[in-house]
Amino acid sequence: MRKFVAAAGIVLFVLFGLQPVFSQGAPLLGAWRYDPHAPENVAYYGVPLQTKLEYGGAYLALAALLAVMTYDVHEMLGSMMRPR
Repeated sequence: MRKFVAAAGIVLFVLFGLQPVFSQGAPLLGAWRYDPHAPENVAYYGVPLQTKLEYGGAYLALAALLAVMTYDVHEMLGSMMRPR
């Protein structure tokens, strides 16, 4: 029963925009009502390619750094858990 309540809560948060942690993101229902002529949507797609590539590269570098750090922590903890 507890899992059902948690799943129902997640669905309600996503569908109706009750996202306290992600309050700056657009709710799912708002995305379904997309207006291509709204000023914020025109500005979003008007970003130059150079800027998109810079941000994409930064996110990929961050993901690579986090992957390496996760692997290092895994290795450190693995040596502690091995029987001697």
